Amino acid sequence: MSPSGKMQSFLESAILNLVLNARDATPEEGKVTLTTASVELTAAFLAECGESLSPGRYAMISVSDTGEGISPEVMTRLFEPFFTTKAPNKGTGLGLAMVDGLIRQSGGMVRVTSKLGKGTTFQLYFPASNRDDDAQTPTDRGGDDEALPLTILLVEDQDEVRMAFHRILTSEGHVVIEAGSGDAGLAAFLQHQDIIDIIVSDVVMPGRLQGPDMVERIRILCDSMPVVYVSGYPHEADLQGRALRESDMTLIKPVAPEMLRAAITHAMRAVAAE
Repeated sequence: MSPSGKMQSFLESAILNLVLNARDATPEEGKVTLTTASVELTAAFLAECGESLSPGRYAMISVSDTGEGISPEVMTRLFEPFFTTKAPNKGTGLGLAMVDGLIRQSGGMVRVTSKLGKGTTFQLYFPASNRDDDAQTPTDRGGDDEALPLTILLVEDQDEVRMAFHRILTSEGHVVIEAGSGDAGLAAFLQHQDIIDIIVSDVVMPGRLQGPDMVERIRILCDSMPVVYVSGYPHEADLQGRALRESDMTLIKPVAPEMLRAAITHAMRAVAAE
């Protein structure tokens, strides 16, 4: 999928996520409203928002509801990667941290306003592009796909390891979808398969599907999916009875940030060359 196609798919998922959240927070007699606008953001407005974006023309997409609103306590944690107010088994959607991350990678921002008992508004701002401008856009880097901000499915059952990998990957500008088991990883892939570029997965995890089992299921749907395995023991992926492809990478924990980055780049290039 091209960078613009990925962005469109992600934006559709992000808006759907916000609409579903608004629906869940809104009583039956309430209302959810979507609006779009072309707006001029001034330096004063951006300073008031605490943003360092450049003033100028932005495209804005707004999702508003007349629901229960968001408390100040929840508002401060809204974009934390592991935070959710949804009840167990009610799903977590795409994740506001992920929405915020990709929009900021595109040079935009998310603004949230809410009042308890009155409703909530999410405003997504994107820099307006000039169709006549032939210069390269931030997402057009001459076809070097592994250099683009990637959407990475990270599957790891150890919280501390997953959080460490999350910090490494997001610091590189990538978007990370997380799962704590092979079963959850497969479910996350099925939900977001149109935007996932590569999988970084542990090998042995709790649940029905181990890492290689999950990858085997995923490759039925997307045979060319690049994979980086992260193992606690040498050759553990082979011990799971699955033959590694030449493009697959296997790292042994603990993993240095530069090794993780190099493995992802190698896997992306190897699959592209097949």
